[in-house]
Amino acid sequence: MRLESKSTPGVPQRQSGFTLVELLVVIAIIGVLIALLLPAVQSAREAARRSSCSNNLRQLGIGCLNYASTYKDALPPGFAGWELDEQRRQPKWNFTKKSIFSRILPFIEEQAAYDQIDFEYERSANPYDDPSQSIVVSTYLCPSWDAPPVRVTSEDGAGIGSSSAYAYQHGALVTYSGCSGADAATIASLSGGGGYSQEEIDELRVQTPFGPVYRNGAFTFDVIEPLPNRFFGKEEPRKLRQITDGTSNSFMIGEFVDTPCENFSTCLDRPWFNRPWYLGGFQNAPYHLKVLLNQPNSKLDKFSAPFVQRPFSSLHTGVVQFVYCDGSVRPVAENIDFLTYLGLGTVNGGEIINGL
Repeated sequence: MRLESKSTPGVPQRQSGFTLVELLVVIAIIGVLIALLLPAVQSAREAARRSSCSNNLRQLGIGCLNYASTYKDALPPGFAGWELDEQRRQPKWNFTKKSIFSRILPFIEEQAAYDQIDFEYERSANPYDDPSQSIVVSTYLCPSWDAPPVRVTSEDGAGIGSSSAYAYQHGALVTYSGCSGADAATIASLSGGGGYSQEEIDELRVQTPFGPVYRNGAFTFDVIEPLPNRFFGKEEPRKLRQITDGTSNSFMIGEFVDTPCENFSTCLDRPWFNRPWYLGGFQNAPYHLKVLLNQPNSKLDKFSAPFVQRPFSSLHTGVVQFVYCDGSVRPVAENIDFLTYLGLGTVNGGEIINGL
């Protein structure tokens, strides 16, 4: 039997579905939920990136320690210089590729990238025209890095492959830097005159065209520095047994992303002082070494600090991560006690390290 729906004459039938008001309420609820959940999702993603960055640092630490076990307890040189031109009394060429990040490649399963580096070609007029120039080594990049992994345009606007004076800026970048020590004069000042004598400070300090470097950290540098009637000769790499402050109390490698400055609009775009991993340095300025002289994550404009004094910095809120000389990775708060921070930058200064 067929049943027909009954309706009251003159009364309109109500159609099934949502009214406009109901739809607006649902949309509003969804919007509130998204607003509540999105920060949590973003926070979870950043936590994952920070964890991955920590793993990168751990791999770098393992690579350096494996290097040391192969080369008689010696860490890789932070920066290696050039043969001296005796007649001109200056280095024979400008750039060098011998540094931390080129030397440890075979020890972090990147032998293929290492084999591409033309170490002899650094003596030519265009050492930055290298087969390894654009090879991205994922371990050398923090996952939070917010710029392209390969720099293809230098600050003068020239593109990769050009003969620009700034062509050394082109190439696959690294967002980590080795610790060459801490400012001994500042340690002495903050310690009330203790820690280092003036004679010791003078002995540790090496003046480079881009600021002084102190030879009291995990990575030394093999440079020839032309000064009137004086040359710094070759220096032995740091031996693990020389780390008398304790390997768990000494920085090895930290994050370096050249935190944007606040005063100069031209400094807001990365990368500024991040350099390609394959090129270790220019003249007597190491690209991948930093001396502790500024609080971590300090915001400096382009001109307020020499290259080697740029602060260790990260894209993780409030902290910078370091791998220590024992291979452990720990975050350092950007408001860490400054004297404690400087003490962690030395390997044999005897500073008292308060709990972090």
